[in-house]
Amino acid sequence: MASAGSLLGVALSRGESFPVGKVDFIDMHPITFMEFLKVSDEGLAAFCNSNFPIEPIPDLLFSRLVDKFKMYLISGGMPEAVTALLEKQDLELTQSVLSNILRANTLDFSKHTEYKDIVKIGYVWASIPAQLARENKKFLYQAAKPGARAREYEDALGWLEHAGLVHKIYRNTTPGLPLSRFDDLSSFKLYLYDVGLLRRMSFLDPIAIKEGNRLFTKSPSG
Repeated sequence: MASAGSLLGVALSRGESFPVGKVDFIDMHPITFMEFLKVSDEGLAAFCNSNFPIEPIPDLLFSRLVDKFKMYLISGGMPEAVTALLEKQDLELTQSVLSNILRANTLDFSKHTEYKDIVKIGYVWASIPAQLARENKKFLYQAAKPGARAREYEDALGWLEHAGLVHKIYRNTTPGLPLSRFDDLSSFKLYLYDVGLLRRMSFLDPIAIKEGNRLFTKSPSG
């Protein structure tokens, strides 16, 4: 028998039994850009995989690669959203699919957490796009809710991370090995687990990505 789900009920359960040793787990993640590229342009994907040692990409191929990357930023890596964009070529359906996934994520807050924590988790979750859009060098709890303190909201952030809904990325200015040894544990940013969901949650219209070359041009300041 096979089943699928977020596993929040298992990871965040309150003492319910689980058939240890009788279940095989397969971790599923959003489709990567290279997987997306293989589906949308197999020849270009083959070229990228064979470009070792890495050399400059010819302008014609580079232009195609940028176009595919823009498409990936629109759908992200959620399979249903990718299908809506690539196979059905339906932007409106892609938007709807992503919106439904975001709603489902929000409903999980109330299903698997204590009532007192739902609001805090919601504040942290909702603040992610705005925090990434600002010049903040790290995640600020007071940007999630005015007056918020780390000790009051760190459990909410931890819940989102443990549930696999966000990635907590620490600041690191020393590229040594092991990399985690040099992480600044007091300075981090939060990212959604999927770039398409982040775009949808930010209310960024697909046209802004599809036609907005400014997003893909290096600014004079770097």
